[in-house]
Amino acid sequence: VHYHGRGDRMAVLRVPTWANPFTPEDYKADMETKEGQTYEREILGRFVNYEGLVYPWFDAENRIPLDAADAELPETFDKTIYGLDFGGSVPTAIVALRKSGEEWYVVDEFYQPRVTDDTIAAELQRMYDDYGRGPVYADHEPRTIEKLKRESIQAKEADKEVDNGIRHVNGLADNLYVLERCQHLINEFNQYRYKDSSDTVLKENDHLMDALRYALFTDDTALEGGMVEIEW
Repeated sequence: VHYHGRGDRMAVLRVPTWANPFTPEDYKADMETKEGQTYEREILGRFVNYEGLVYPWFDAENRIPLDAADAELPETFDKTIYGLDFGGSVPTAIVALRKSGEEWYVVDEFYQPRVTDDTIAAELQRMYDDYGRGPVYADHEPRTIEKLKRESIQAKEADKEVDNGIRHVNGLADNLYVLERCQHLINEFNQYRYKDSSDTVLKENDHLMDALRYALFTDDTALEGGMVEIEW
């Protein structure tokens, strides 16, 4: 896909990979082994989603441009929650979500590998300052969760059930919006998929997807179970 802009005009030219005269013959032969949407996207240069996306409904309608945030975000919110997926050499992921009525808004993210517990705590404190306090539904790392609690962060273990969690997020397709500053989360929405037409989710491009699921699904199951937290 080639973009060409001049002044206030832009043309999008979809050029297949084999049109490049410098493409090696062995690579051209390998291209013929690809099929389906992978072939259309990577070889033909067409704008199609990957096959087997876990959340195929996510598109432009679920995204809020930064320059439209003032008009599209509610003036007030009913609650704020957070999701946290611990990393290591892979990124640690945090999402901040706010709810107004039946609508959920992802307003911020953190996505960075090789971070310390102190960095995680500092990032959550920043989000608390920006968006308000709320439960942090976290991956199961008891030592780090206890450290966060000592920092007055409302961290607790998330319900990590994958299938029911995914079903819950899918049920929010018409009520979930993502502010475009959360670009890593948007990228994962467009890459998070099932393996080879199976029901098994690939363990890749999933750190923010996990954090999002932890937050939305655990908050919902906590309400169903009648759990109430009182902070003194």
